[in-house]
Amino acid sequence: MTQPSATEALAELERLLGCSLFLRHTKGMAPTDNALALAPMVNRMLALVDDSATVLSAMDDSSRSMVSIASISAAITGLLGDALSVFCQKHPHITIQLQEADARRQFSLIAAHEIDVAVCRQPEFPPEGWTFLPWMPDRLVIVCNSGHPLAQRKVISQQDLLNCVWMVSPTGVIARQAFDQLFETAPKPPKMHGIVSSAASVVLHQLLRENLLTIVPKSLVSKQLVQGELLELPLASPISVSDIGLLVPAADHSPALHTLVHFLQSSYMHHA
Repeated sequence: MTQPSATEALAELERLLGCSLFLRHTKGMAPTDNALALAPMVNRMLALVDDSATVLSAMDDSSRSMVSIASISAAITGLLGDALSVFCQKHPHITIQLQEADARRQFSLIAAHEIDVAVCRQPEFPPEGWTFLPWMPDRLVIVCNSGHPLAQRKVISQQDLLNCVWMVSPTGVIARQAFDQLFETAPKPPKMHGIVSSAASVVLHQLLRENLLTIVPKSLVSKQLVQGELLELPLASPISVSDIGLLVPAADHSPALHTLVHFLQSSYMHHA
């Protein structure tokens, strides 16, 4: 698009909205408060346009199929990411559209018919017409970096845990519930880090930089545990959590979806 065309399109948009989006001055342009308020919605619209282009491109190529996946972060950072990489090499005619989404968002996507499969923990009540296929077991673990004072300890008391700084998840997240239960009978709560997050990238970054403890699903840190970057602390009793599985339509599987589900189930058996 040429600059005159872009200027004309912007002017037309401002007329439609009835407000100015940019302040024009001799050194250029700066966004107004209205433009900044609209920016997140515009970004979502552009993302939808991009997704639509991907879908149409796959439909236009009759030799290709597409499977849309919504997955929890614990699966993406664990086995799923590696498995999909291998899958795409073995099945180049199938395009995978992957997005990260928590359980609530996944249910919304299913209701809107926007995904073919959800990678999630077993729901108490699956959506009507969908079924849950167990995929890989999981559990909550307490982890720290290899330089943490407790890293080499074989026996750890609650007082040891109380003396450490913890990075916790937001209220309502299952790891936070386990943290609260762990210290519900303690005389005082442990010291908590200033960052509260369940985002995998944030948690891993802080754990590797600072001597912190945290409770996370083992699937979320499986690579770091194998590589020795993080260590799992011994506990008297494991902290249970629902296993990760595949939420799929109970009927009418497309050939591409059937191929993917079979591959993922096989990939865990080989991994285990």
